[in-house]
Amino acid sequence: MSGGNGDVEKVRFWQGMIREAARSGMSIPEFRRRHRLKESRFYWWQDKLKASRQHRIRRGGVNSDGVSFALVSDEQGMIGAGIELGRATGLERNARRPAG
Repeated sequence: MSGGNGDVEKVRFWQGMIREAARSGMSIPEFRRRHRLKESRFYWWQDKLKASRQHRIRRGGVNSDGVSFALVSDEQGMIGAGIELGRATGLERNARRPAG
């Protein structure tokens, strides 16, 4: 996944599509149909991004405990931590709620 800006744009596009598919509640085939995504491309990118993510973790992309933290949002008017934990086995979310 190295190269010029076109590669970066492709990576970002597919990261977004795969993340959106996971959060959509639709089956992967239905999501792909609605977004006109080829089956082979979808699964190729899913595998490539997963392998890249696992390689970064093994290479030390997270601290020695296997945990890293990032600011989710600093929006005013929101309460709660808005925590989203990413694990090798999936995602766990703590939904944010408007204050008041």
